[in-house]
Amino acid sequence: MIRRTMIFNDVHLPWNDSILITTDAKGLVLDICEDLKIDSILIAGDLLDMYNVSSYGQSPDVIETLETELQAGRTFVHALRKRFPKTDITYLEGNHEDRLSRFILKHSKAFWNLFTVEKYLGLEDLNIKYYPYNYKYRIEKTSCFVMHSPPSYGVNGAR
Repeated sequence: MIRRTMIFNDVHLPWNDSILITTDAKGLVLDICEDLKIDSILIAGDLLDMYNVSSYGQSPDVIETLETELQAGRTFVHALRKRFPKTDITYLEGNHEDRLSRFILKHSKAFWNLFTVEKYLGLEDLNIKYYPYNYKYRIEKTSCFVMHSPPSYGVNGAR
């Protein structure tokens, strides 16, 4: 039996707003997924940008807050689950989502693992599997592995 998996990454919400969910050209990918009867969806990192907790400087022109960034992600995954209620969905954390953990560890260790992307987005309630940054995910019944970036990527300065 053939299984079809759609893989996408680097959406960087909220900068790309509702990409893949709307019915305009941005929604074309998911329209095709419906037509092909996709069995699983793999979000392969950087669904969120996490600009407000970046170790790089922020522009004073950007008015988005951490809350609005996370809410854009929450809206996206809820809409994705609603559109694909029976499809297996997996979320691999990317280096941009990992920014939150690094920020908390640097500025307020007491909150580490209390406030996470996975918890804020409500992934467990949506039955979306979540794996940490640099997890090597194997697509079921294949020899294909997917990572957001190789382990050396962060060592070489990816933030």
